[in-house]
Amino acid sequence: MAWWAIGGAAFAGGWAAGAYLIAAARGHGRAQLSAGWLLAQGEGVARNEVAAREWFTKASEQKLPDADYNLAAMLE
Repeated sequence: MAWWAIGGAAFAGGWAAGAYLIAAARGHGRAQLSAGWLLAQGEGVARNEVAAREWFTKASEQKLPDADYNLAAMLE
């Protein structure tokens, strides 16, 4: 199992989760959306709704409507 440190937090997960998190940290909007989903669901990383919300917000700032949807769903 690999450990990834992104944004001051370490995550255990496979190479795919790590690749999304690295791309997200570099500003790739779709990767930010995917990182948010991985964190919200706990897929390949520890579940972290606070970090998921942060990634969804960053993706939303890049005008990705799916990120807006996911942010709204988290408020329900």
